[in-house]
Amino acid sequence: MGLLLSSCVPTSGGLPPFVNPPASTPYGGEYANEILKLPVYPRSRTLDKREFGNGNSRVRFRVEGVNVRMIYNFFTDQIEDAGWGRNRLESEGQNRTWQGVYQRGIRLVRIRVQQEGNSDVYVLEVTFLQ
Repeated sequence: MGLLLSSCVPTSGGLPPFVNPPASTPYGGEYANEILKLPVYPRSRTLDKREFGNGNSRVRFRVEGVNVRMIYNFFTDQIEDAGWGRNRLESEGQNRTWQGVYQRGIRLVRIRVQQEGNSDVYVLEVTFLQ
C-alpha cells in the first residue's frame, strides 16, 4: 500500500506525468499589456513621419476599439502593406495615396493614407465598412 501511494506523488514539475503541460501563449502577457497602451486616434487625423519613431517603422494605434497597424519603409519612403487584405498605391502628380482594406474581427476596416508632395505629413483616414 505504501508503494502505491509513493507512486502517486506528483513529479517535480507539479503535474502527473500523463498530463500535458499547458501551452504557452505566443506573446505572453506582455503583448496584451502592449495593446492596452496603444494610443487612441480619431478616425481622421494628420500623422507626422516622425511619429514612426527612431528606426521603428511601425505605427500601431486604436480607432474606436480596433487595432490598426501601419508600416513605413524608410528606404523607399512609402507606407507598405501592414496586414491589409488589399493594398494599393495611387499617384496623382506628386501626391500619393495608399489604401488598404482588411478585416479585424467582425469589422471591415479601410485605411487611407495620403501624402501631399514631398511633405513629411500624412493624412490618415480610417473607415469602418461594416
